[in-house]
Amino acid sequence: MVTMNAIEENGNLHKMNGALKQKFASLTEDDKLYQEGIQQEEFGKLQIRYGKTEEQLDMIIATL
Repeated sequence: MVTMNAIEENGNLHKMNGALKQKFASLTEDDKLYQEGIQQEEFGKLQIRYGKTEEQLDMIIATL
């Protein structure tokens, strides 16, 4: 079982990695990497907000 703290930490990690990807993409003018960064950051925010694991969020997003 995954604890809420572990989910929040993982969500924060996704947010930070996404923000770093966006900054690096701005420096290198890589639009695809910038979009990946935005998606990763939003995924982290969703993970924190709803308290779901990565697998659970992937299943929810796949059904949309």
